[in-house]
Amino acid sequence: MFYHLPSLQVLRSFEAAARHLSFKSAANELFVTPSAISHQVKTLEQQLGIDLFTRNNRKISLTKNGKEYFYAINDALSIILSATNDLTQPISNTLHLHTIPFLATELIMPSLKLFKESFPDIELKIETSTKSANFATTDADIALQIEPVTLPGVTCDELTSITGTAVCAPSFLEENRITCFEDALNYPLIHNSFREKDWFNLAEQYDYPLKAKQSDLWFNSIQASIQAAEDGLGFALMDVRYIANRVDQHRLVAPFSVELELGIKLHFICRENIIDTPEITAIRRWLNNIFV
Repeated sequence: MFYHLPSLQVLRSFEAAARHLSFKSAANELFVTPSAISHQVKTLEQQLGIDLFTRNNRKISLTKNGKEYFYAINDALSIILSATNDLTQPISNTLHLHTIPFLATELIMPSLKLFKESFPDIELKIETSTKSANFATTDADIALQIEPVTLPGVTCDELTSITGTAVCAPSFLEENRITCFEDALNYPLIHNSFREKDWFNLAEQYDYPLKAKQSDLWFNSIQASIQAAEDGLGFALMDVRYIANRVDQHRLVAPFSVELELGIKLHFICRENIIDTPEITAIRRWLNNIFV
């Protein structure tokens, strides 16, 4: 049944290149040469019969098919890694961190290498779900989530408040010659379906009129909203701390000094019986540094 699957080596090369949007960075991660990564990706494209990347001089970007394939392959490799860790790592040495997929992808994964280098003896199993951790029925030790928890034997502390500001692709800003926040309100806005008043509240806070437009977009996924902004479809409302990598890589820009306090708190939740252990202290310090 699996005879025609691409090799794991080829898939790892593609996943790393797609995640970094750089053959060189992928090569550094996998300890091979950039030309080896390029060759592996080209082999995969030939095997699939589709282009996964658009190449422009030394820059690469994912095609539509490439983005869809990347998300699927990233999930599949995560499952393989999790299954392997379950077999090879002692359960007693593992701490289970539960969080939502967006936080895992945008914040935890980019800083995980530094954490492992600083605390090599801490085994951290990251579990993601769109639902909050249920400490009464799961083996979660700690959680990073919006919803607070009130259960015996579980502590819940506020980690940070979440604010929102307008973000878009740099090319979108340049092509439309948008010079101020009021200008931006005339262009497509990307809304969160679960928080449909946020854009209107931000505009009202700065005394700008705002009406819904047919060109506006609505998503029930944070990841989809951010991707739409990165693809040049309009402005999304995000806390830039949560998309630091995308801003650093100039995939998104926050051009205006306008912010809205969203009234949302991110919570650090932990079982009381391990709250004072050195492992939890290290993890808490690591997570605090992410949000500085």
